[in-house]
Amino acid sequence: MDKSAKKMSMGMKVLAGLTIASGAVEVIYRVAGELGAERGMSWQVWVMKVRHVNLTMILPLLLLLLAWAALNRGGKQREGWGMKLLAVGMASVYLFWLFLAGLYSAFAFGEERRLVGDLLLTNEATFLEENVWRFYRRKGVFFQVPGELEDADKQRYLEEKYGCSFAVLEEKDGFGSTLFGEENHTDVSVKVTWQGWEFKDNYAEGLAVHYLKEGYRELGLVRPAEIRYTGPYFHLALEDEADIDAFSEDASRLMQYAVSQTPFFEEYKGFLYFIHMEGKQEVTKGLPFGNLTGYASLGADYWTKPESVAEYVAECYAEGAEYANWMEAYEASVEAYREESPADGSDDLLIQEQAMYQIYADELVNQQEKAAQRIYKDVLEEQGYSYEVCHNAKGNLYIDLGQRPAGQEGDSETDGFYRMTLVYDRLSKNGACELFVLYKEYHPESESGRVAGDPAIVNFYAVDTETGRVIAADKTGWAEVGCEEYREATGE
Repeated sequence: MDKSAKKMSMGMKVLAGLTIASGAVEVIYRVAGELGAERGMSWQVWVMKVRHVNLTMILPLLLLLLAWAALNRGGKQREGWGMKLLAVGMASVYLFWLFLAGLYSAFAFGEERRLVGDLLLTNEATFLEENVWRFYRRKGVFFQVPGELEDADKQRYLEEKYGCSFAVLEEKDGFGSTLFGEENHTDVSVKVTWQGWEFKDNYAEGLAVHYLKEGYRELGLVRPAEIRYTGPYFHLALEDEADIDAFSEDASRLMQYAVSQTPFFEEYKGFLYFIHMEGKQEVTKGLPFGNLTGYASLGADYWTKPESVAEYVAECYAEGAEYANWMEAYEASVEAYREESPADGSDDLLIQEQAMYQIYADELVNQQEKAAQRIYKDVLEEQGYSYEVCHNAKGNLYIDLGQRPAGQEGDSETDGFYRMTLVYDRLSKNGACELFVLYKEYHPESESGRVAGDPAIVNFYAVDTETGRVIAADKTGWAEVGCEEYREATGE
């Protein structure tokens, strides 16, 4: 036997050995699975995935290679178009099968994650099914048995995460959930829940309240404060917008105290909340301190600078007050619709939808009117026009600017007068600008009378809704292209 034949024979032996081993893995999987099932055990998800890869990807590949080697046994490499087509066909079939097997693997198996110790959480939902969460306990390296989330698991999670001892407390929260206490801060009660794939806890929130409360006493602050156990969270009262600077002085001192008392906040963040009543609505927002991961825009150690704290509080206050005013208007609108509706409450959802629609419609009109005012102030007021808000029969906005004598640049007539109107068109394509058209219509007489011809376009205007900047298009027809600045601002 020549050297080439020996290599071929050795290759077939290796392929045969690998194929037998792959088949043996499948046999062992099936037998061991049956034996485990009799004892209430099942394979862990990762084992099922490995078995799937072996059965649907590795074993078919080995069988194909073994078949190809058998066709070319004896050391003679078969040639010709027939063999080439066979090779391409075998490869194509395998690749298609590989695609199907990968697709099946992506959707047929649940996901699994170790939570703590031997506790596993598995999502057993398959393609297009709702999530099905189940707890298991590891049984050896490969198997698992059904399990439950226990207090000992939560305790171990806390101790592994924070590196200190926790104990189960006798008291429970309002929902009957177990609470845990930490030996160095006996006034901090910790609740552990699991969300999605991981545990969540409120130890950082509780520790923040502990040091903020301590700092409030030590620093002798007199500003009203309260602790809410929704987090828990520590709230300082903010009187109004004029109180922001004084509030920020107190808040900065309080956050600095909390950070100085423990290295905990080098790794974790805490929150100090401000609270203010805007009419009947509450405005509140958390001021983060400590590790500011996720708050890079605030700048490192911003809480040590009262002016930086004041800047952030002012921003949050403005957003909160705007939302509070919106809610006030919404609730008033709901109440108004309810007064006009039957008292049986059967159409309450419809009433809420009508109120919501009305609020958004009012906001839209306000935005349009503000944009029209910007055009008037920046461009038209100095030309001597008047300003009257009007709506046509369809409810669309237009501004009656009054009239002016004919004979100005661009006018086709020299006697009589032109009535000027600023008409709202629409929102620009990119959603960044409100668009308006300035019209003039010719009247041949000096007082109100007949109109000669259709209104003529004087110009188009865009108002940036964020900055209030007014951009003239410098065009007098719909088919014309606006100037470059107008096109960039509107995306048209």
